[in-house]
Amino acid sequence: MAPNKNAFLGDVPGMYYDVERNRYFPVRAEAVGMKERPVCTRKRKQIQNWDVNESRGLRRRVFRAIGPRSDALDRNRTADRVASTTLHRITGLCECHGKNVTSVKSFGPAGLAVTTDHGQVIISCPDGDAFSFSACTETLLGVHCNAARGTWICVANGNAPHVHSWRRDPLNLVHVPPEQWTLDLPQRDIYAMSSFDNITSLGLPFSINTVTTTNDNLLLSSRRFPSDPYRLHQTSTDLVFAGLRSGSIVVDDLRTPQNKTLTVGTMPTRRLITGLRRLNDAAVPYGLVAAGLDSQLVLFDVRFSSQPLREFTGHVNPSIPTLGFSTSPDDTVVFVGGSDHRLRAWDTVTGEMLHARNSDKRNALAFNFKNLVEHIDISPNLTVRTANAGDILRFEHWDNPDEMMKWTSGNEDLDAS
Repeated sequence: MAPNKNAFLGDVPGMYYDVERNRYFPVRAEAVGMKERPVCTRKRKQIQNWDVNESRGLRRRVFRAIGPRSDALDRNRTADRVASTTLHRITGLCECHGKNVTSVKSFGPAGLAVTTDHGQVIISCPDGDAFSFSACTETLLGVHCNAARGTWICVANGNAPHVHSWRRDPLNLVHVPPEQWTLDLPQRDIYAMSSFDNITSLGLPFSINTVTTTNDNLLLSSRRFPSDPYRLHQTSTDLVFAGLRSGSIVVDDLRTPQNKTLTVGTMPTRRLITGLRRLNDAAVPYGLVAAGLDSQLVLFDVRFSSQPLREFTGHVNPSIPTLGFSTSPDDTVVFVGGSDHRLRAWDTVTGEMLHARNSDKRNALAFNFKNLVEHIDISPNLTVRTANAGDILRFEHWDNPDEMMKWTSGNEDLDAS
């Protein structure tokens, strides 16, 4: 076909230009010697009438095959594993006996970081190796590992409170680099710390201090609060939830000017808050669980601050402010230590208390601890670690009860009751 000079796009393969209508049209298959194919060679299925009874039967068969909804199934599986965790080992990391553990925190798939009241940082690597070094001589409040940036930060609380920060080689964690950054804090009493990414918030009398870790420096800023922030939970680089001594729970947006805190809940008896956690929306939308004195454990909706949504029954703590508090990685289970030297857990979705699924007295929910459970850590695989004075107790889930009984039969020294 000769090109048409009047066509505004020139010669287009597979198309021809109609001068009168000033448009392009596709070339028919017969024009180029090709066989025309039907658009669809499949026969259409006959439309059948919808049978309601057959549809119901199909839904029942599918339900039996795949089980209930995946979120409910995962939540039940988490509760079952927690209720069957049994004492595996009592660990004294790097001769930690005789010293008091001040924090226990998991990092990575199987790592563990521990601090003591003698300024010692203990790191247990995923491969099982453990090492320690002394950051200073003061009591360490806690430690935070920023795996993405390769930085560590720990807070010392004592006569001269300060912050240590250093960068570690992920391939050689045992090596302690000489370059460290230290930041002195203006006030002595530090009640709590919480970190997210490169920002760490510290609870001080009537204020919080935020420490920002940069490439080679530490930046400090302060914000005023209506009461002492005794417990903190930093959910992002911008939002910090604080449980106050007055029993109120406030959220502070670090991007806004000071004195812009918003109250999101108040404990029924207005006593000191001993633990709080803003729950994942996948577990409880807009949920926040908090523990306080007078044996209070309640669930709030952060959108409404009048009354708690639910009160969890069974918590025992009339007057001790330092008991442990934590949640599972998916926030469907909350763990709280009691003043009766027991560890208890509740389902945050249903509000039910979890009970031991086996008769072993080494079960985490039936174990009688020698000391108060002041620190609780839950690893991604639901291994429960508790710190009691200078000991770290590890509770694990056993898939095979016979294997558990065989292992514990020769380890009677694990019974600390």
